[in-house]
Amino acid sequence: MMEEFQDIDVNARFTKDDTRTMAYAVGLAREYRTLFAPMSANVHGEWIPLDQYALDICRNPLHRAHRLPNFDSRTMLSPTHVTLALDQMEAMVDEYVAGIDINA
Repeated sequence: MMEEFQDIDVNARFTKDDTRTMAYAVGLAREYRTLFAPMSANVHGEWIPLDQYALDICRNPLHRAHRLPNFDSRTMLSPTHVTLALDQMEAMVDEYVAGIDINA
């Protein structure tokens, strides 16, 4: 059967462990906590990223700090995220170079 026509069940799970448990088991706890979990929260629209990036606190003290939409489209990356991204890219380049040397 051709690859394009195989029936793939996306509801089936190959393990009973969740993503966090699997990440900790293979030594990727730091990457899970600092990259995967926050990005997952952003993608799934949880309140923390919405509060951080899309809402501002109302400055009227009678309104008890309710949230208003933030129409400023400039989103700042923290230095931690930039450092992590650079570390990941450096690791990818190192693995790529190592793979080229092995196959040469």
